[in-house]
Amino acid sequence: MAEFSDRPLPEPSKEEDYYGFFPAKYVTKYLEDYADNHVYADRSIRDRIRFDCHINAIRKEDDLWVVSAVRKKESRYGVFDGDENGPTCDFRAPKLMVATGLSSLPAIPEFPDRKAFKGFVLHHKDFGQSAFLASSDVQHVCVIGGAKSAADVVYASAKAGKTVSWIIRQNGSGPSALAPAKGSGPYRNANETLYTRMTSLFNPSPYVPQMWVTKFLHQSRIGRKFVAFLWARTDAKNRRLADYGRPDGRINGFDKLAPDTP
Repeated sequence: MAEFSDRPLPEPSKEEDYYGFFPAKYVTKYLEDYADNHVYADRSIRDRIRFDCHINAIRKEDDLWVVSAVRKKESRYGVFDGDENGPTCDFRAPKLMVATGLSSLPAIPEFPDRKAFKGFVLHHKDFGQSAFLASSDVQHVCVIGGAKSAADVVYASAKAGKTVSWIIRQNGSGPSALAPAKGSGPYRNANETLYTRMTSLFNPSPYVPQMWVTKFLHQSRIGRKFVAFLWARTDAKNRRLADYGRPDGRINGFDKLAPDTP
């Protein structure tokens, strides 16, 4: 899932391999090498990429697409600020492919008196490329949100020696459930366990082909009871392994991360 078919991802060291999970630096190096080693018409993939650019406009001139871009300027903690624009340039091509993704625009809530806040506000989208945690000026990090991205920032900040406050609103969906890394049966990790055809049958999803077994599991009384029983056992196992209420966790409020719904 993390490699292209024409170039295998090198195996990480055993010390940094945790049930098939490993640090992002291995994927980063893999993508860097891939971009440098694939050369077409004397130009590598990296040579064809323009980083840190913001698209201002797209227009059609005769038979060509014209994309107007502006180079962003680096601001505080190595984060590129879209409000401080750099030099502009136009790209022209007969074909245009839009591949910006479904969630490339960060969702930042409106905060009262935000302009009066003297600290630095950073979205998770810019967290990885910033020098935020390396700065000695940053001692207390407040993370807003309860899903995986928030958990990643909380863990990275705590590991960097920062004081962390994690805020999750009560009227939302709550914190994401935590699952063990170790897989079941012949599978090394939880991802390998979940991404199988067998497991997909127990997830009611429009992307799973409808067949007699899915209709039995999700449309019959016996099938629904069996699926509910299976997920209840999985949920109970994950809660036991997470051990949200252990004494050292209660001191730091970890018991509040326990999901309040199955």
